Amino acid sequence: MFARSTVVMYLLALLALAGCMPESELESTPTPDRTAEVRETQRAGTEAAAATAELAARQTETQQALDLTATEDLRAQQAAATQAARAARSTAQAVSATAAAQPILDRVLDLVSAGELSRSDGRYHALDDFDQSWAQINWYQWWYTQRSPSSFVLRANASWESASDTANWWNSGCGFVFREDGVDNHYVVHMGLDGWAYLARVLRGSPKQLGEGYYGAVDVPSGSASLMLVVDGSDISFFVNDRRVLRRVDTALTEGELALTLLSGTNRGYGTRCRMTEIELWELR
Repeated sequence: MFARSTVVMYLLALLALAGCMPESELESTPTPDRTAEVRETQRAGTEAAAATAELAARQTETQQALDLTATEDLRAQQAAATQAARAARSTAQAVSATAAAQPILDRVLDLVSAGELSRSDGRYHALDDFDQSWAQINWYQWWYTQRSPSSFVLRANASWESASDTANWWNSGCGFVFREDGVDNHYVVHMGLDGWAYLARVLRGSPKQLGEGYYGAVDVPSGSASLMLVVDGSDISFFVNDRRVLRRVDTALTEGELALTLLSGTNRGYGTRCRMTEIELWELR
C-alpha cells in the first residue's frame, strides 16, 4: 500500500499538471459536429410527413372508390327496382288487355272455324264510345276512329232514336265507313231501320250499291242491336245480332281510315241519333 503522504503528493502533482496545461491545448479540443445528424433528422421527418400524406391520400382514394361503388350499387338497385316495377305493370296491363279482348277473340276464332275468316292472328283495340246525331234527310256523316286497318273484325252495341215516327227508315240507322281515302273513296255499310242492311261503295266520287241483306224487323223510332263488320281482304261481311245478313266481294279499295257513321232519314229536330258502346276492333295481321 502507498503511504498517505505519497497519495497526497500524487494528487498535488496531478493538480499541478492540470494547472500547467497550455491554454492553447484546452481551446483546440474539437466540438462534436451535429449538422449531419440534424439533416438526417430533418430528412427522416420529411419522409415521415410524405409517407403520412401518401397514406392519407390513399385512404381518401379508397374511401372515394368505396363511396362510388356504393353509389353505383344503389343506382343499379334502383334501376333494377324500376325495371321490375315496369315489368309488373306491363304484365298487369297485358293480363287486363287479354281479359278485355277475350270476347271478340272468341268470336274471331268462331269465324275462323266456320270458314268466315281466313286467320285469327291480330291485335286488339278498344275504341271510344260513340254518341252523335244528324238531321239531313237521306244523308250520312261519319266520325273517324283514328284507326286504319285493312282487314279486321269490328263489333259494337248500337242503339238509335229518330225525331220522326215516319222517317225514311231505309236511310236511318247506325253503321261503319271503312277503307276511306277521302270523301270520294270509301265503303259504307249500315243497319237500316227498315229491317235491311246495306253496303255501298264510293269510288272517285261515284256511289254504287253493292248489296243488301234482310235481318228482320226492329223497333222504331228507337231500339238497339249488336253490329259486327268483318273485312278480310276483298271479302266483306256484315252481321246483325251475331247473324250474317250480308256478304260481298269487292277489290276496288284496299286500305284507308275506319270511321263510325249514322244515316238520317228525316230533317225533323235532331234527325237520327246513334249511340255505340263496347266498340271492339280486332285488327288482323
